Amino acid sequence: MPQDGINIYMSLIDKVSSPLDDIGKKTKVFSKDMDEMKETLGRWIGWRIWLERTGPFAHSAAGVVPG
Repeated sequence: MPQDGINIYMSLIDKVSSPLDDIGKKTKVFSKDMDEMKETLGRWIGWRIWLERTGPFAHSAAGVVPG
């Protein structure tokens, strides 16, 4: 590869590598946030199911109408 070609290639790598690093970091943060949201939602749904089965309104969740 001629010297000019190497310089162009290196210049291109320098210009592209930083934005790609930024995209990678944002993707990791987004992925972590999504994992935390799934975990929180799973706990909330589990709590809600438990409450419907055992809480003060368990009869309505089971389709039993008091009275």
